[in-house]
Amino acid sequence: MTSATDAPQGPHAFPARPNQGAGRRALRWLRANLFSSISSSVISLLLILLLAKMLVSLGQWGIWDAVWSVPGNNTSACRAVRGLGACWAVIPEKLRFILFGTYTYEQQWRPAVATLIFIALFYLSSRPSWWRRQLLLVWAAALASIGVLMWAASSA
Repeated sequence: MTSATDAPQGPHAFPARPNQGAGRRALRWLRANLFSSISSSVISLLLILLLAKMLVSLGQWGIWDAVWSVPGNNTSACRAVRGLGACWAVIPEKLRFILFGTYTYEQQWRPAVATLIFIALFYLSSRPSWWRRQLLLVWAAALASIGVLMWAASSA
């Protein structure tokens, strides 16, 4: 017979408890947060069904019933599915207008630079080393320069 002093000692004395896995943790979270009562379960199921219906409708409109190309810029195919499916064929044709709006070709550098400034701001804001008061000043200066860039074009 062994005594308590004969038990293995040290950090690896007993086998590690098996990992419960992400699946069990997820089920525990779902039960605690979405299905903790009958009313919570009913509401959660209704919202899940609504979300599923919306995703299926979005897929049907945006992918399955969509017009992806038109031969020779003949947009009658897009007009034929009006309201039933997306017309992705017009995106390449209207890309410059989508990106730059009504800016003339000579002034399109303005929204392009403003977009680059926004990308730089979002990058700096995502770095914890920049999370200090000076970031507010950087944002203020960047937004002011974007305003000057965009509004100066309207007066030019």
